Amino acid sequence: MLEITFISGRPKEKRLGLLKALNDAVVSAAAISPDDLLITLYETPGENISFGRGLAQRAHVADQKVEAAHAAQG
Repeated sequence: MLEITFISGRPKEKRLGLLKALNDAVVSAAAISPDDLLITLYETPGENISFGRGLAQRAHVADQKVEAAHAAQG
């Protein structure tokens, strides 16, 4: 089982490509069947992750996406 948590915002195609690439790499390195690997991707907003000091260093990423979406609509 492989679980990965990362900051949300990647397009579906990127996530699907990541699943395939991870499966290929782990299967090759561990010499297991590609059917024996469970991969789960967890996405969370940047404001929910701290890389130290209790600061949400990537919180601005979510804010920028909201601002861009509003600009595109109006």
